[in-house]
Amino acid sequence: MAALAYRASRLAQIQLAPAVPGRAFSDHSDIQSYAAEAIEKLQQAGIMDGMPEGRFAPDDYST
Repeated sequence: MAALAYRASRLAQIQLAPAVPGRAFSDHSDIQSYAAEAIEKLQQAGIMDGMPEGRFAPDDYST
């Protein structure tokens, strides 16, 4: 979902300005390489935040 949202923002020429500090997710090794940049940009823009315990949970459901 992150990769799709990020690609849509790029196609729509929406600039995702950093709004919050970047964070390293404890399960970063579970994030697929094709989605890593999207997750980083969306997290820093304050659009996606991951789970409360510091995981991104790339294989879980999104809400």
